[in-house]
Amino acid sequence: MEKIVEVEWFDAQQSNQMMLIEDIQKYEPIFTKTVGYILLEKEEFVILGHGLMFDGFGHQVYSHIIITFTKRWSYNILLNV
Repeated sequence: MEKIVEVEWFDAQQSNQMMLIEDIQKYEPIFTKTVGYILLEKEEFVILGHGLMFDGFGHQVYSHIIITFTKRWSYNILLNV
């Protein structure tokens, strides 16, 4: 049975523009949420799958995956399927 979960984490920001140090110091991590099937769960990261399908051979495949590389994340089970 796979779990459909909502995962919450703080995501990094990136910029390629030149900025003053004072402006850079105003940046904060972005609070992010997403929903998907939990495919792998470890203390330091989680892998979610989106877009569950079956290929021509009957294998479960996912059209998208999200990997959260963080030691601080949490999730709520929305549905066991």
